[in-house]
Amino acid sequence: MSDAIRLLAELRKGRRQTVIRAELLVCARSLFLESDKQLPRRLRAALEDLQGNGSIRLPSIRNKEAWDRSTVPPLPHQISLRAVPKERKQRSEAAWTPEFAFASRIQASAKRDALVAINDHFARNRGPWDRMVPYRIRSAQILNDEKAFDRLGLIEGNTICGQAPLSLIGAYNPDLPLVREDAAAASTTVLIVENAHAYDLIASLNRELSVYRSVLWGGGNRVTKRTISALSLRRALSACQANRIEYAGDLDPEGIRIAANLHAELAKEGMALHPASAIYRVMLEMTPFPMATQQQPVGDAIAWLLEEFRADSASLFEGGHRVAQEVLDVPQVTMALRQRIGDTAAKMTIRQSYPH
Repeated sequence: MSDAIRLLAELRKGRRQTVIRAELLVCARSLFLESDKQLPRRLRAALEDLQGNGSIRLPSIRNKEAWDRSTVPPLPHQISLRAVPKERKQRSEAAWTPEFAFASRIQASAKRDALVAINDHFARNRGPWDRMVPYRIRSAQILNDEKAFDRLGLIEGNTICGQAPLSLIGAYNPDLPLVREDAAAASTTVLIVENAHAYDLIASLNRELSVYRSVLWGGGNRVTKRTISALSLRRALSACQANRIEYAGDLDPEGIRIAANLHAELAKEGMALHPASAIYRVMLEMTPFPMATQQQPVGDAIAWLLEEFRADSASLFEGGHRVAQEVLDVPQVTMALRQRIGDTAAKMTIRQSYPH
């Protein structure tokens, strides 16, 4: 073993980063057993080797005050030990199944470790599954943390990282539960209302007037972000024995796009989303508000509205105005619901201005 390695091992026993000259000499005498005359030369050579491999830092030779020049060669008054480099953990290569081979390319350690556990679970439990369960059930079973899949960003729709279907581990991404309020109506139509406050008012009046079989809350601007899906709507229609879906949202470009996008998603499943004509008709009679923020043009989404509403709506939007659902008070909602069932007494003019 070289002098340098033996000296370094001895110096590190002290667990101090800075070592003074006296300590250096004590270590050297115990290791090298040289005469006092030869010791400085052997110690200096060992120190230079250690600086060469990055184990210690010597003071600059030009700094005369940092060296004891009473010996030949001069010795430093003190040296600095560099920190012991931490050994890099060798990432063990998992035995990836073909279905989860994509995970070998993921660098984030926490995410990759979770995928290793999921891969191992899949390898041991390949189904067939008697029943699929929501993915948080599997997250609790596999990672001992029901929210780990979410926290690590593993879930993308009904897949793991957009690569492997959740069904591989007997799981699925559940639709958010639909908030709805049924009524004893002869109609077989349900109404989705975009905003919570408008939903509450319309649902309460619908209970009294029994116009819609059920009124559902759309979840605001989250309507097309898994708040409502074809599956959840099929369940709602089945539960309340309905077969038609109408929708009422804000009368502005964003509100119309939300409805048009949802209609497009439902169309893939053979379903349709119809405008709640009576409600939109009443809204177009209300005094509009200026748009608080600029919205993207409505574009082709306006085709979702009935033709009788498109020109007036386009003119409203081009003028920088909108009609929020919340402008509808009890008289206006009552009027719209009665128009929905063809009550001729509801055909009065309802134009009303609100102070701004």
